[in-house]
Parts: sequence; structure tokens; C-alpha cells
Amino acid sequence: MFLLSPENAFFLQCEPALRLLRLFNRESADSARFVGGCVRNAVMGCSSEQDDIDIATVFSPQIAKKICKQAGVHTVDTGIEHGTITAVLNHRAFEITSLRKDVQTDGRHAVIEFCTSYTEDAQRRDFTYNALYCDEAGQIYDETNGVRDAQLRKTRFIGDANQRIKEDYLRILRFFRFQSCYGSDPVDLEALSACAKNAEHLASVSRERVRNEFFKWLQGKSVIKTLFLAESAGVVAQILPHAGNGAEVFPALNAFSGSPPPHYFLTFLSSADPAKLKDALRLTVKEEKNLLELQKIESKITEEMISPVNFLLLRSENSEEAIRFVIEKNLYFQSKARSYYEALRNALFLPLPDMAVNGKMLIAEGISPGPQMAQEILSRKHAIAEQYLNEKRANIPFAG
Repeated sequence: MFLLSPENAFFLQCEPALRLLRLFNRESADSARFVGGCVRNAVMGCSSEQDDIDIATVFSPQIAKKICKQAGVHTVDTGIEHGTITAVLNHRAFEITSLRKDVQTDGRHAVIEFCTSYTEDAQRRDFTYNALYCDEAGQIYDETNGVRDAQLRKTRFIGDANQRIKEDYLRILRFFRFQSCYGSDPVDLEALSACAKNAEHLASVSRERVRNEFFKWLQGKSVIKTLFLAESAGVVAQILPHAGNGAEVFPALNAFSGSPPPHYFLTFLSSADPAKLKDALRLTVKEEKNLLELQKIESKITEEMISPVNFLLLRSENSEEAIRFVIEKNLYFQSKARSYYEALRNALFLPLPDMAVNGKMLIAEGISPGPQMAQEILSRKHAIAEQYLNEKRANIPFAG
């Protein structure tokens, strides 16, 4: 028997979560258990307040809602057709899902049936360490040897890997995402082989689901290693149009400090233009706009050495995050011009002057909207930048 202590499992300290569990178990003993990521993380030794706390119950969604309502707990039907409701307690959301078994699957959708067996519910899940249940006392219920795999950080499918993937082809991406976030070497070869065997079927999965998993994957601690594994399995080519050569582009992910948005990385993982990437990964309008902004910045600083004045203008018109990303990207890929990009990076520390020149100001001066106004705005901003640089010349780390 494996026991967790509250000191090592945040969900066992979380009073709203315990209150919910008790509500269900007051109706019938062992009618609800904690499940999924919060339990997995506690066994792995990385439980935190940020973990999603999920509860599995033998009750149907309708009965679960009734129990919550009688106790004055607000619920939202977040996925009731799949057995999930969300309870909101003390400003925190908790997913409560009825135990289920698969009746029919086609690689994209599952027809489910509610059940009262934790064993049946465990067998329909993806990885062994995601099928761990825990009661209020901290006792772990392990139907799939998930505790051992969690301790070894081994990402292993429940039962036959090929069959698990055929039930939902998105599990291919989930394998690499979880391996990137939680896994360790050696990788499970049965799982990797099954992913390679079924990679072509990713084309049948909705692009929205692909995008969500891929972007989470890009934020994992072992993203480079898992991208190489996925490339060897033929998976990367199924996700990205015009995917770059892994040996050349994957290691570049190490070059970025902080956490730029994951869609930024598409600018070197793929040579496709933003419109194609938007279609392939269902990028939002804002994300596509971001990629176009990166493209514009790239052209302005790489086609020729940008002058200090024009660099200030560029900074005034674009986000600092985007400019920094392009500079870091070129520091990695453009080794011959390293001193130039290092100078640009240093120049980001120089405060921007106030360059608030706009159409309203010029209209007040009698200048009509049109090309002349646009040129006047640019001219005035240029003059402000020039004057500022003349005053700060000693602090400019590059010249143009």
C-alpha cells in the first residue's frame, strides 16, 4: 500500500477540495476519490498549489450536480456530455468527473458509458501514472502499476500502446508532451514504436486539439530531446508544414531565457509563412499578427545593419518581447554577425524616449490626414530619436 502525507500532497491540505470529497463520500462510502495530475505529481514529489485538483465519482453528473447544489456549491456544465462538471468553491475550480468506460472509439471521438468501477475507469485512461486515485487518508489506489512508473518518471501507456493510440490518435502528442514534462530516460520503446506506427493518423485529429497539445509540449523541460524522438518517429512532419531540420533548429530552443509564447518558436521550427501556420495549427488572429510582427522585425534588422535611430523607431512601434526574441534567434543562427546582435541586445536596456506623435496632434496644427501626415509623423519621431541619441551618445553600444 502506498500512502501520501498532506505535507507532500497539496490537495490533501486544500480545504475546499476536501470539503467536496466529503460531500460525496457522505452520501456513500468511497463514492469519490482524487484522481489524475494532482495525485501523479504528489507521487513524483512535485505537488504544488498550482496543480489542477480533479475528483472522480461513482455518481452520474446529474446526481453530482444535485449533491453540490444541496450543499450550496456552484457548478458549471463544462463537459457534462463526457461526464464532467466543474465545482467552484472558495474561488477555485474543481473538475468532478463520473467514472466511465469506453463503448466505442474511432481515433477521434469516444462513445462512453458511465459506470461505478474505478478499475474500468482506470483502464480507459492513457498513461499509467495518470490513472492513480487517492482517498482523503492519502491511500493510493493503483490499478496499472502507475506508482512505480511515476517514481521512475516512465511515460507508459496502459495495456497495449498501439490499442490506446488507436482509441484516440491525439495520445501520440500527449505521449511526447508528458515525456517532455515528466519523463526520464530511457524512453518506453513500445510507446515510441506505436507512435511511429500511427503518426500518419494525426491528420484526422482536429487542428485545435493538435495545437493545444503541441504548445503545451513546447513548454516542457525536455522539449528538445522529445522533438528529436518525435522527428525520428515521423510525428513532427505531421504537425508542422515545412518543418525544419531538427539537428539545425531544435537546439535553438535552449537559446531563449524566460518564456516567450510557444507560437514564437514556429518561426524557426517551420519555414512556412504565417498564413500556412495559422491554418495548420489554428492560430488565433493575434498569434498570426505576432508572427507577422516577428517577420517584419526580422527583415528590418537582418537585411542591413540597422542604425541606432531606426532601432529606436523599431522599438517604439513593436513589442519589446518580439524584438528580444528575434535578436536571440539571430544570436543563435547568425554566428558571423554575433557582435552586431549582441550590440542590439545591449541597446534594449536604453530607455525609450517619449515619441508620442499622432494624427490628432497634427490635425490640431492644420495638417490633413493622408500621406503627408504619415510622413510628418515619421519625420518628427525621427527627429526626437536623433536628439535623444545625441544626448545619450555615450550610452549607445553600437553605431550605424
